[in-house]
Amino acid sequence: MTEPLPIGTKVLITHPDNRRPDRLAPLYLGPYEVQEFIDDIYRVRNPETKTDLRYHATRVIPYTGTTIDPLQLVSLDYDSYLVERIIAHRPGRTKTQWQFKIRWDGYGPEDDSWIPYKDAKDLAALDEYLEAHQEIRLQGRSEVGSRQQGANPGPANPGLRT
Repeated sequence: MTEPLPIGTKVLITHPDNRRPDRLAPLYLGPYEVQEFIDDIYRVRNPETKTDLRYHATRVIPYTGTTIDPLQLVSLDYDSYLVERIIAHRPGRTKTQWQFKIRWDGYGPEDDSWIPYKDAKDLAALDEYLEAHQEIRLQGRSEVGSRQQGANPGPANPGLRT
């Protein structure tokens, strides 16, 4: 048996039975950060969702790293994209009918897309947008402490990603 990886180590996770769900899926999931190792089970933290996951040691591979931010790599596992900011809105009769125009991080204006309130409601970018546009009143909007940085479905034309 090999020595367990130290806590804080960045790791990749293999798919069950080393079989990707489809040909376009990434070879590995992650990188995640090791939180704990007990009885051949690693507890790792997903930096995007802040959730802890458990994997057997045989599925854990040390991550050697790149210059790409690990959070951006993990977001690709979930087919989500990072929001740079909200640039416009379309009001609706009810809060659920509102739409927000998103500028995706790393994409240009040609990839901006409209998303419904239900997809924007937990974004930190929405809090910033509402702060800058105090004339907007979304009745019943609850305050949530920490907001997500990513959202789905991403740019209307994800094939443009390089």
